[in-house]
Amino acid sequence: MEIPQGRKISRLNRALLKAIGSIILNDSNFNKLLVRDVLVDPSLKSARVWLTGPKDQVELINAKRISIQNQLPRHLKIRETPKLTFLLEDQYLDHMEQLFQALKTNGHESATDTSK
Repeated sequence: MEIPQGRKISRLNRALLKAIGSIILNDSNFNKLLVRDVLVDPSLKSARVWLTGPKDQVELINAKRISIQNQLPRHLKIRETPKLTFLLEDQYLDHMEQLFQALKTNGHESATDTSK
């Protein structure tokens, strides 16, 4: 039985969150970073990882992105490791605000369409 795509991505998001958190926790260079959220692209080829912590550590983790990606198969059973992009949490909040604005705009358009 095939797992629906949305549920599969949701499970992968949670698994990546735990795996990346474990990798970061074991690296003393990233002692002030916290993984807040992971969103995998529907193609499963890339994932955005939102972090809380000092900007310099986020820049450092981006420099070590390939090393972290190479460690993921030790934590997860996945065919292809997604390309990771690390972002600060404030960028996550900006992204969420854009999504809410898009929903609000689409909801407003739907409301105006029904009044015709």
